Amino acid sequence: MIELKINGHDLKEYGMRPVFGWFCNLIAPAPAKEYIKSKTRLRAGAKMFTPANRCLDDERQVTIPLGYQGRTYEQMYAALYNFVEMIKDNNGNCNLNTDYLPGVTFRMKYKNISQMQESGGHLALFSLILDEPDPTDRAL
Repeated sequence: MIELKINGHDLKEYGMRPVFGWFCNLIAPAPAKEYIKSKTRLRAGAKMFTPANRCLDDERQVTIPLGYQGRTYEQMYAALYNFVEMIKDNNGNCNLNTDYLPGVTFRMKYKNISQMQESGGHLALFSLILDEPDPTDRAL
């Protein structure tokens, strides 16, 4: 079963797979935008406005923990390099799909890979950090 695809590529093509917590990070609700506030010395407290009488979603940052399994340091470097190049070839766009939510595409932008840990060049854990500029722009 394919757990996660990025730009149509199964992560297994790069020797990677998402690890515990990735799905909850992906589907977590977006934070609310700051409300418009009006403070005046002529009245107590502050008046808060919501545009269009609805709370709006703000951008959000999503961290996808990934695991890598290979045989050598060279394979690990090549897999990570090819993975990042695939993302850069798409102008940093990362369209995420999962079999758990068929028909839903999360449209994100690549930000960083961090928190890398490795064990002997054949096992590694790292975090793929993405920005979702508009959480309402998901293909359903």
